[in-house]
Amino acid sequence: MFAIQEVTKRSFLPLYFGFMIFYYEMITTLFSGSENMRWGLLILFSLSAGLAVYFICRLLPKGGGLCAIIISFLLFLIYGAECIMRRTYGNFMDPFFAAGNGKNVASGFADMAWGAIVKGLPALIFLILPVIATGVLVHSKYAEIKEIPNKLKVYTCLIAILLSGGLGLLGKGLVKTHDKGIITDHEYYSSGFEFDAAVPRFGLLKAMGLSIRYELFGLPTGAFTVSPVSPPAVSPPEEETEEGNGAEIAEVSYGYNTKDIDFAAMASGTKDETLKAMHNYFGSVVPTQQNKYTGAFKGKNLIFISAEAFSSPVISEELTPTLYKMAHEGFEFTDYYQPVWGGSTSTGEYANLMGLFPGSPGIMQTAAEKALPFTIGAELMKQDYTSLAYHNGVAKYYKRHLSHTKLGYSKYLAFGNGLEKRMSDASWPASDLEMMQVTADDYIGSSPFNIYYMSVSGHALYSRNANRMSSKNWDKVKDLPYSDPVKAYIAANLELEYAVQYLVERCEQAGILDDTVFVISPDHYPYGLEVENKKGEDYIAELIGKKPANDFERDKTTLIIYNSEVSHLTVDRPVYSLDILPTLHNLFGIEYDSRLFTGRDIFCGEEDRVVIAADLSWISDKGVYLANKDKFTPKEGAEIEDGYVKRISQLVKNRVRFSKLIMKNNYFKVIGY
Repeated sequence: MFAIQEVTKRSFLPLYFGFMIFYYEMITTLFSGSENMRWGLLILFSLSAGLAVYFICRLLPKGGGLCAIIISFLLFLIYGAECIMRRTYGNFMDPFFAAGNGKNVASGFADMAWGAIVKGLPALIFLILPVIATGVLVHSKYAEIKEIPNKLKVYTCLIAILLSGGLGLLGKGLVKTHDKGIITDHEYYSSGFEFDAAVPRFGLLKAMGLSIRYELFGLPTGAFTVSPVSPPAVSPPEEETEEGNGAEIAEVSYGYNTKDIDFAAMASGTKDETLKAMHNYFGSVVPTQQNKYTGAFKGKNLIFISAEAFSSPVISEELTPTLYKMAHEGFEFTDYYQPVWGGSTSTGEYANLMGLFPGSPGIMQTAAEKALPFTIGAELMKQDYTSLAYHNGVAKYYKRHLSHTKLGYSKYLAFGNGLEKRMSDASWPASDLEMMQVTADDYIGSSPFNIYYMSVSGHALYSRNANRMSSKNWDKVKDLPYSDPVKAYIAANLELEYAVQYLVERCEQAGILDDTVFVISPDHYPYGLEVENKKGEDYIAELIGKKPANDFERDKTTLIIYNSEVSHLTVDRPVYSLDILPTLHNLFGIEYDSRLFTGRDIFCGEEDRVVIAADLSWISDKGVYLANKDKFTPKEGAEIEDGYVKRISQLVKNRVRFSKLIMKNNYFKVIGY
């Protein structure tokens, strides 16, 4: 009875800790611009965490007053750092990614971080207040956390931990009641867990706890829907053939992009429920058909560039004639997207090179520990291609020194393992042009070759003082009708134009331009411009000419797949970065199994062409579905059959879930590759 009276008397202490955590969550949510808040869940999980803090403090000698101050300060650091990350990179940082890359991020982008801290000062000021309040509270004569008898300590600790667990279970139960959207809250909480999506729904602390739990003990399997949801295979295409005095239509029978994999046998031969579901799912996917472009680039050289923060408005006939020619002659993609999945360049590279849906921001370095037999590098290396990778940035950043040699490149050269010794100036950001100039001799004359570049000249910050590429090329942009930051952004990206122009000239001189394919895709949109200018409009809106109505409008960009021998073809269907790898497999005549990729061959003529964003929003020929609003907007004139949105949403859900499971379960090795 005495224990209950003591807890009641001091009930404002656990309530205070709960309110403190909810306050941190609220400030982080409001200042980071997060959506999909579940305020009821945030309150419950905050109270649960607050009781846990109270429990820890009560266990310590002298009531744990110092501990309470330390915990409140640690929470300030955690929430403050995540606020800055969200404002700078557009996503919250998973704790495991932070542990592995936080030092690199902090040192590599110190200028951006300081800029974000300055802009985030209001949030940091609000976040520091609980630290001050806790210091006052624990020394208050009304709420002093002081030493109590051991027996009473046991009772109060027991009650606190039981209440904490009870509130946590209540919150978990309420999670199941919200069943709207492609992925329900329950799935985000369990089998469909995504750190960035979980934070606004359940709170940062709960999301971190779930992330740690799932990293250590594995993601819950959940229920799988493995019935075929892909559309029926398209009919064999027709081609015009010249005969006599006129053209006749001849039917061409194309095969399918598959390998001899018996998914049904593997499903029946395993007791692992996850692997069984995976085998059943991949066996149910309708493969893509080969087409008239199958093998069009067989035996040709490949130069693949992941272009740092590149975007379509940079391309113009006057400023970037080489890129303009590549983008508008040959294959021209008018509806191309590079979505952002968190992790900035890391996940953008993963999408470009893997053809799979990125999971956590550290997915590329995780993939380096798995079997990766189907990358374009691995496949072309089997054909005795000279395969090399370069980056004019830090070699170990995002642990590329581990991942890129696993992607099928015999050597990866960057700053810290040799490239800096070739460059005249390796200061940040380095010149893309000079990177090409000092590396081209490594492979020109060694055909066939497969070369990968990760560029860096277009990286934020965007000003003449902060970006030396902007300063170098300023005279080319000074008269453009933009603000200085947008001019600086374009100026920095001109270095990529000069780099590609140089490679084209070298290939022409060597007589191999017709035998060389150029692929250029951005890693992400220029988030370094996503700040407000003096007019209250962000520079992204100024760059693209309008304020993006949704992320798809922000992420719409340019893909280049160029070979001088290709006739012009306009591709006006929605395609995205995950489609690059299966498309290259088809173009280079590589035998592959299209069922294993999230992306699809761009030229296969598939009926349901769909682009999937990080939150499982999607865009198709017929319209746009925004997951955060659970709203589908059909395109003008589109005929939407009954059940279309539900069918495509299930297709999207399946592709994403099983794509993530490939890396998690080292699936390529499981099926014998």
